[in-house]
Amino acid sequence: MDLMALVRSIEELLYEIASWVLFFPLTLWKCVRHPIRMMRYGASELTDKSEHRFAEALSPPILLILTLALLHLIEIPPSEELARAMSWLFEDDRDLLIFRAGVFGLLPLFCAVLDLRRKGAAVTRETLRPPFYSHCYLATPFILVVDLALIAAQRPMSGVAALTLTLGAIGWYVGALAVWVKREARIGIVQAVGRAAATLTAFVVIVFLGLSALVEASLN
Repeated sequence: MDLMALVRSIEELLYEIASWVLFFPLTLWKCVRHPIRMMRYGASELTDKSEHRFAEALSPPILLILTLALLHLIEIPPSEELARAMSWLFEDDRDLLIFRAGVFGLLPLFCAVLDLRRKGAAVTRETLRPPFYSHCYLATPFILVVDLALIAAQRPMSGVAALTLTLGAIGWYVGALAVWVKREARIGIVQAVGRAAATLTAFVVIVFLGLSALVEASLN
């Protein structure tokens, strides 16, 4: 690589990182205000093979990863007992961030698989990508608010605020997901709300059981 090519690469990298400062809050706000529109945008942009793909917003995976990185910076450290038992996870911030991305990335993945199943489509790497991108846009604000609520819950006199944030996030997420399911599956709104609530409940139970088993194994 010659010197000019290296300089251009550095310029492009610097511009990309700087643009995140602007497009991160803008994309997040769009996801909160127009979740269904952004879900469709996330899937439709994948058909654009040019370098201008996702020109108006951050790509869904980038948005989710930046959100998790931001939460990672403000989170409260775990207890000494848990940190000692799971030293393989908490010793390196990179390992913890990757672990969090894997866990929270399961929500859009779980919903994307259900979308394909409802359509009777095969689950492949190619067919899974569009719904996964769509659900990343929907899941990111929900994950952000719930994680902030969990952080707030660990502080004195913040229980009511944490509960309010959590209930608000759940209501917003289930409502938006219900609208999406209603349009995709062409069913009534009551049935769609039931499916959306069942989807979130199933995901929470699966993750809770998995993390509980992991913590239990580490402590023993």
